[in-house]
Amino acid sequence: MRFKNVWPAPKHSNCVAQDNSPGMDMCRAAEHLDSCFIFDSEFARSGPVPGFQEDTLQLAFIDLRQLLDLFIQWDWSTYLADYGQPNCKYLRVNPVTALTLLEKMKDTSRKNNMFAQFRKNERDKQKLIDTVAKQLRGLISSHHS
Repeated sequence: MRFKNVWPAPKHSNCVAQDNSPGMDMCRAAEHLDSCFIFDSEFARSGPVPGFQEDTLQLAFIDLRQLLDLFIQWDWSTYLADYGQPNCKYLRVNPVTALTLLEKMKDTSRKNNMFAQFRKNERDKQKLIDTVAKQLRGLISSHHS
């Protein structure tokens, strides 16, 4: 789905990247994306968007909202414990999508922090990401076999 052909890029001040350095913290990047998301979802709710059925765009924003919340709140314990339950908090977050994003985040973090392996807090962060990725892989294999 390509939104740039539907409406112009947002001019909202929060949607202009303030830090273009390659080492931009992933949490700040997620919060920046969240600000842009809020602005764009408000725009989509403001009226019909040409080329989309009425609920299609709103459902896409619900999917994205849950995915962003999972990463911003780093709420993996809830996600993993509640996965597959009919009323779980992150019902619309696909584990394959979450794993893909988590692995991209891990790869980006490693590329941008060449000396991160020497700092304990960076090593701990990588271990946590690796643990969550392993649990997601287990979840995926158990539900797709």
